[in-house]
Amino acid sequence: MPAPFDAVVVGAGQAGLAAGRQLQQRGLSYRILDAGPGPGHSWRERWDSLRLFTPARYCALPGVAFPKPARAPEFWCPGKEEMADYLAAYAERFELAVESGVRVEGLRHDGSEYLLRVAGGSEWRARGVVVATGAHQRPVVPGLASGLDPATAQLTAAEYRRPAQIGGGPVLVVGAGASGSEIALELAAHGHGPVTLAGPDVGRLPGTILGRDLYWWLYSSRIIRARCDRPPGSWICSYGAGGGDEVVGIPRRAFARAGIHRTGRVREIRDGLPATQEGPIEAETVIWCTGYRPAFGEWIDSPALDDGGDLRGSRGVIDGEPAMFTVGRPFQSHPDSGLVGGVGADAAYVADRLVAAISR
Repeated sequence: MPAPFDAVVVGAGQAGLAAGRQLQQRGLSYRILDAGPGPGHSWRERWDSLRLFTPARYCALPGVAFPKPARAPEFWCPGKEEMADYLAAYAERFELAVESGVRVEGLRHDGSEYLLRVAGGSEWRARGVVVATGAHQRPVVPGLASGLDPATAQLTAAEYRRPAQIGGGPVLVVGAGASGSEIALELAAHGHGPVTLAGPDVGRLPGTILGRDLYWWLYSSRIIRARCDRPPGSWICSYGAGGGDEVVGIPRRAFARAGIHRTGRVREIRDGLPATQEGPIEAETVIWCTGYRPAFGEWIDSPALDDGGDLRGSRGVIDGEPAMFTVGRPFQSHPDSGLVGGVGADAAYVADRLVAAISR
């Protein structure tokens, strides 16, 4: 069994690396455990054409600017591979103590320290723990999906990679948030169809305002860094936490131009077909872009777990736990807590709280 550490971080994405860097700067013994083959690998598992809405200048972790290609526009947005490469380089630059290929399957406090059970049966011990497994944990698939005709192909946004993965015939994308909108437009652009996008509008933001990128306005005004427990941050956080991710930079008319049929919520399965208020929809493939749910209850044993498998707490400090924290949760303390450029502030706050907790 490895020797006990001051802290163990679970997850080597942007949140885990930011937390590890803060622990390193405070002189703590720590390890970052990640199931993937290297830091930031979870980005490589997203669909091929994924590109962030946030410009590179706002995607940096503390201490290292995000590199921008020569002659790239001022508000260039990185793709998933560029993000993964940046995170891997960040870990290497600061020689962060990342243990790749280590899947944590259980976490509990035994009364004196935290025990982390990993795949293979071994355990790690730590005085404090930072859970940095991100917002995208388990895809949500509605229960009615089981009633679809068995011949209908089904996959989630987490499983979608590229248009060539989808067979011929009509396609239904369920969920009109950011992921569903992008996937539907990509399929239509590659000749799939007809493509139907189902679901209520979750909110829409322009990509630019008065010639400036949306995020320039959000960061210049510092609204995106406002605390969630006080105005105006409280208004933004309460709005954003109530639904799916807003669609940024895609006008409603883009769907009609692409030949995509927009319809309402899928309410039932009728004779093996998904149906909205408009009636049944012919679909040989259904892609569920219906969000994600917390999965902490599948591997964490804690009195802080609620009925939905989420951890109760405030600003990343978990209720009733001696030294358990989270980083990277949407709206954890600021509107940008779930964005790459926002995890640094939360990681610093949590690291201070962890130091205080284990000192006691």
